[in-house]
Amino acid sequence: MVSILRDKMQSKLMLLLSVFVLIPLCAVGVFSVQTAEDLILRLATNHIEHAVADKATLLERWVSERKADMEVLAGSSIMSLMNGAQLASYLESIKGHYKVYSDISIVSVDGETLHGSFGKSLPFEGESWYRDSLEGRLAMSDIQLDRERGESFFRISAPL
Repeated sequence: MVSILRDKMQSKLMLLLSVFVLIPLCAVGVFSVQTAEDLILRLATNHIEHAVADKATLLERWVSERKADMEVLAGSSIMSLMNGAQLASYLESIKGHYKVYSDISIVSVDGETLHGSFGKSLPFEGESWYRDSLEGRLAMSDIQLDRERGESFFRISAPL
């Protein structure tokens, strides 16, 4: 009888000790895991936000450099001194040297392509960047997707 009572007491004591030790231990473990997940998520989010900001800054700088290229090119006196063949050769050499342009075109005020790979004429009249250029301002189109090449592109328009 004493042995049965002692066994019951031991079982109860072990159960009670397990409850008082394991429950707090599990609670601390769950809290630690949640805290670690939150910290990792915040660090990853912070890293991604900084990477996006850096890429946006680089893209803005790159676009401003392309705008500056077009201003220099459009403002160059050499553009008005060359005939059609010389101008085409000059623009192709610029395109080959910079390696960032898929095309450099010259479009007349009435929309006819004087040089470039777009064909004879383009319906630019409705585009705000084209109208701004006709009014003597440097302008840039929205970024668009070329489905054939799978690349993004935009147009920078500078009056000659």
